[in-house]
Amino acid sequence: MQWPSKKQWLAWHTFIGVLSGMMLFIICWSGTFATVSHELDWLTNPAWRSDASSISHQQLVDAYRQVQNVMPEVEIRQIETANSAGYAISVMIKPPHKAPEYVLVDPQTMSINGSYSALTIARFFRDFHMVLFNPLGIGKYLVCVFALLLLTSIVTGLLFYKRWWQKFWALPTGNSARAKWSSWHRWLGVWSLWFSLLIGVTGSWYLFEQSRFNFFDGLFSYTDSVQGAERPLPQLTANNTSISPAQLADAISMAEQAIPELTIHQISLNRGGYLFIAGQTSALLVRHRANKVYIDPTTMQLSYHQTADELSPYWRWSNMADPLHFGSFGGLYSKLIWFVFGLALSVMAFSGTWMYVKRLAAKASSSRVISLRFAVYLSWLCLAAALVIAGMHIMALGKGPDGWHWPPMALGSALFLLGWSGITIIGCVVGGRVLLSSSQ
Repeated sequence: MQWPSKKQWLAWHTFIGVLSGMMLFIICWSGTFATVSHELDWLTNPAWRSDASSISHQQLVDAYRQVQNVMPEVEIRQIETANSAGYAISVMIKPPHKAPEYVLVDPQTMSINGSYSALTIARFFRDFHMVLFNPLGIGKYLVCVFALLLLTSIVTGLLFYKRWWQKFWALPTGNSARAKWSSWHRWLGVWSLWFSLLIGVTGSWYLFEQSRFNFFDGLFSYTDSVQGAERPLPQLTANNTSISPAQLADAISMAEQAIPELTIHQISLNRGGYLFIAGQTSALLVRHRANKVYIDPTTMQLSYHQTADELSPYWRWSNMADPLHFGSFGGLYSKLIWFVFGLALSVMAFSGTWMYVKRLAAKASSSRVISLRFAVYLSWLCLAAALVIAGMHIMALGKGPDGWHWPPMALGSALFLLGWSGITIIGCVVGGRVLLSSSQ
C-alpha cells in the first residue's frame, strides 16, 4: 500500500476544513469566552466583587447564617466560592414558587450584595459550548464529534506541511489576499499546535466519556451518593437543607480533620441526602469534586472522604479533563492564555474554510461545494436552535407565580450576553454568506 502523497494529505485537510470549519468556529468561539466567563461575571456585575483577599471556612458558615437570617423562607441548596480572590460567596437558594437563584454575600462585611437568577455569564457559555443548550438531547455528541475532526485536521495538516517545526519564526507573508490568509493560517497553526492538540484530545475524551455513560456502564464518578458511581454510597432520605449554622460548622470541622489540607470551594446541603463538601488540595490539575467529603446530617458522622491522590489513573484523568480543557488550573493567567489561543483557533477555523473555498471555486469541485453548503446550513441551524432553546431556558428561570418575566440579572451581564449573541449571529450569517458566494 502506497503512502499518501503531500497532495492527497492536503486534499483531505481541505475537505475536513470545508466540512467542519463553520461549526468548529462556533464551538471554539463560544469556548474561548467560556474560559474567562467567571471573570466576565465579575466585570459586568458589581455584586460579584469583594475586597476580601481570601475566604476562610468560618466565613462560609457566616454567609450561610446571614442568608438564613435575612431570607428564612428560602431553601438553601449550595454554597460556592471562586478559585481566585476578590469574589463574593455565592449561595444558591430556592425561593417558594420560583426558579433557583444566587445570593451573593460579601465575605468581608457579610452584607448581601444582591440576588440573581441562575443565568450567569459562566452558566450561559458553559451550556452553549459544551452541549449547545442540549437541543434534542444530542448537543454534547454534536460538539464532541468536532473534536475528532479537529484532531484529524491537525494530523493531515502536519503531514502535508513539510518541516513545520522550522516555521515558528517565519513571519506571515503573501502577495494576494488568499496567500496572506494561507500564510497566517499556517503560522497560527504552528504556534497553536499544542493548544489544538489539547483541545482535540480532551474534547474527544468527553465524547468517549459520554458514550460510555449512555451506552455501556452509566458511570460518571468513582464514588458518589447519586446514581452513576462505580462505588455508590447508600442514599439517605434526610431533608438536611435547613441545618443550623452550628451543624454546618461542625461538618466543616469534620471535613478539615478528614482532609487537613482541603480548601473548600463547594458545599451542597443535600446530595443524595448527604452534606457534601468539595474543594482543592495540593493535588494538581483536578476539579473540586476530586477531593470531597460526605457527612450524614442526621448522625453528623463522616460517611466517606476522598482525595485526588487516591483515585485510579482512569478517574484521575477524568477529573483532570475540565481544568485542562478550560485552562482554569492556573487562575487568571492560564485562563488568559487559553483565551488568546482560543481566539487563534477560531480564526483558523474560519480562515481555513475560506481559503479552501476559494481553491474549490477555482477547481469547480461541485461535490465539495455541496459539502460546504451542507456545513454552512448545518451551522446556521445549530446556532439558531441553540439560541432559541437558550431563550426558553432564560424565560423558565424568570417564571414566577404571576407569570413569565426576564430573570433577575445584572444589567451589565444581560447587555454583554445580548451583545455577544448579536455579534455571533451576525458574524456567522455574514461569514456563511461569504463562503457560499465564494464557492460559486
